[in-house]
Amino acid sequence: MKRIQRFIVALSLALLSSVPLSGQHFVPVYQSLYQPMNIIVNGATIAGVDLEAGDEIGIFDTDISGNEICVGSIVLTGPITVGNPLPIVASTDDPLTTEQDGFIVGNTILYRFWDNSLSIELICITPSYETSFDEVFTSLGTALCGLEGIYSPTADAGADDESCSDTPYTLSGSATNQESILWVTSGDGTFDDATSLTATYTPGSSDIGSGIATLTLNAYAVSPCGDDASDFMVLLVQGAPTADAGADDDICEDASYTLSGIATNHDAVLWTSSGDGTFDDATLLNATYTPGSGDISGGGATLSLTATAILPCGTDAVDDMVLSIQTLPTANAGANANICENVSYTLSGSATDYASILWTSDGDGSFDDATLLNATYTPGTDDISTGVAILTLTASAMSPCGVDASDDMVLTVQNLPFASAGPDETICEGQTHTLVASASNYSTLSWTTAGDGTFDNASILNATYTPGTGDLSNGSVDLTLSASAVSPCGTGMIDVMTLSFEYLPSTPATPSGPTDVDIHITPTSIYEVVPTTPGAITYDWTLSPLDAGNLVSSGVTATVTWNAAYHGFAYVKVYAVNACGSVVSDSLEIFVYNSVGVPGHVNSGLSVNIMPNPNNGHFRVNIEGVESELNLALFGSDGSLIETRLINNTGTNNMEFSLEDLPNGLYFIRIYNEKINLLNKVIIQ
Repeated sequence: MKRIQRFIVALSLALLSSVPLSGQHFVPVYQSLYQPMNIIVNGATIAGVDLEAGDEIGIFDTDISGNEICVGSIVLTGPITVGNPLPIVASTDDPLTTEQDGFIVGNTILYRFWDNSLSIELICITPSYETSFDEVFTSLGTALCGLEGIYSPTADAGADDESCSDTPYTLSGSATNQESILWVTSGDGTFDDATSLTATYTPGSSDIGSGIATLTLNAYAVSPCGDDASDFMVLLVQGAPTADAGADDDICEDASYTLSGIATNHDAVLWTSSGDGTFDDATLLNATYTPGSGDISGGGATLSLTATAILPCGTDAVDDMVLSIQTLPTANAGANANICENVSYTLSGSATDYASILWTSDGDGSFDDATLLNATYTPGTDDISTGVAILTLTASAMSPCGVDASDDMVLTVQNLPFASAGPDETICEGQTHTLVASASNYSTLSWTTAGDGTFDNASILNATYTPGTGDLSNGSVDLTLSASAVSPCGTGMIDVMTLSFEYLPSTPATPSGPTDVDIHITPTSIYEVVPTTPGAITYDWTLSPLDAGNLVSSGVTATVTWNAAYHGFAYVKVYAVNACGSVVSDSLEIFVYNSVGVPGHVNSGLSVNIMPNPNNGHFRVNIEGVESELNLALFGSDGSLIETRLINNTGTNNMEFSLEDLPNGLYFIRIYNEKINLLNKVIIQ
């Protein structure tokens, strides 16, 4: 049959279309029929027009991979008429073959038309089944239906074009056989109505930035067909010009200004001024502007940047910046002045056209507020030492001027007197003290005392002071040095030092410790001073004669290691020592002997018997031949004294001892006077 409408198949369906083939277009996959199904077509039309001779009908199924395969087809020899239906045979998949070569029972029957006159394959075919006939593939079954085909839609987005970024673009699309259309963009612009063939498109910032947008027209097939069509056009987007003259700014009256203009999408740029200044090149974005006298007197000028549009855009862009002009500062520090070092000085500065002011000094003084024109200055130690300070007033320029103004004034500083009585000192009683004082910037000097001592010359720095009895009694005295000021300063200075006194220590007590030493029993003895001596800082000990032993001292204690060969009297004494000297104690007399080799009976005429010996602590001592008074002392083996008795009867003496409480061990009985010294052993067990 003859058709006059031509359709352009969408890209997604292009692979399903085919150029005319020699012979049959639809070729079934089977080699021989297996349990065939009869599909009887009682009518077949495309858009209401009957198929004609040369057109084909194909029967399709979907294999396990999702691909459609032809399982039956027929070439028409003419239109299908009423009462003369067209049978088509479809083959069931043969289970004995490896590849699928027929339909799968139960699958939906799919149809395709081949329009031989247009060489177009139609895939959107709608069957209308008769009641009680099969509607799915059935082995040895029968289906009876009519078939209606629909042509695929076409789309034409129109020719490529260009537009200005600030102007919406009206599209000129066309489409056929569609149910609906929709415009989409590759960029970020917007459509006023994307479902209209003549929609208006407004470019987005991305479109403008890239200079291009692809606009696609989609034509959607009439339901239930899905072979949609699309076409696109390229819209070149020319950015509208922009101009940015830069932020408002200011310059100093003696400076030129380099502009920082920015422009985009322009054919040319040009600077203009509202004043009388000049540009070095008004066609440069970074042109340099030199203010005129009118600009300076008027305080500034408005500078305009114009960016000329590029076609198809037709509107130029203009932007202004205000250039303000700042005058330079001035400063006056005031007249020179004189002050005393203990006086602050209030300044009288003046300044104009400044952002801030600041006083500074070449010395080390301080300002109460250095940012005030009438600040008060207090001299520092260096100012006082040198006698002068240069004070500078700086007026900082107001931005953008960079040259500050400054002025100086000289402040002369008269020094106050200085007096130092010297460090505190300590002397011993009976001494005088020569003072070590210093002073400067004075007219006169004088020493005074808080006590009753005297100066040899109270008007000199190194006077000699003799303490009085009251000073010594109080333990210290304050000595004051006064220095009177030199004009114009009116305040003098005084300084005080304290003179303290130290005294000899008190006489130490006689050392305490053993006075009767048997070297055999006690080779070492300890002596001490009790109580400690007032005023003593250290103690020195002596032992005489030197061959009696070796003395080692530590503070109030001394240890004597006796010479085993020494026999006789020894003397220990101690010195209390401080910074003023030393004072010695009385000597402690010590009788030293060695009992080794002394027999119980000697030719002195005495006879000593201890009975019993050894004993249990109860024993008797019998002494015969006593001619004069004797001492008896009982010692332990460690030299400790246990008991003493006095023997003053001549002739024979008997003494009982009951010492059962003493521990078992060796003990010694010494019988002695100035001429006799006997030692006897006693063993208690």
